[in-house]
Amino acid sequence: MQSVLSVLDAPGVAAGDAVRLPDGTLAGSSTALDAGVRNLMAFTGCDLASAVRSVTEVPARALGLTDRGRIEVGRRADLVGLEPDGRVVMTFVGGRLLWDRRSRR
Repeated sequence: MQSVLSVLDAPGVAAGDAVRLPDGTLAGSSTALDAGVRNLMAFTGCDLASAVRSVTEVPARALGLTDRGRIEVGRRADLVGLEPDGRVVMTFVGGRLLWDRRSRR
């Protein structure tokens, strides 16, 4: 899994739920993305589509990553299927199903 720190070529150390730079500066969170989606929905009242867009399209655009962040022809096919409550059901990498909670694959 590629982290924001690796995209930015920045060193970082995870400490509990936080990721910090070597000088101790807070650089992010180690909270799983699906938990972040559920937190966003719970804290703001937004719907699942808006929460997912906030953690996919918006950061990809901010980082200039034009090959991800949206489901479109020519983009990466790394996808996660979610339940309406934001729980992960299945994971695809490069368009191939790698994990399916229903089959425990």
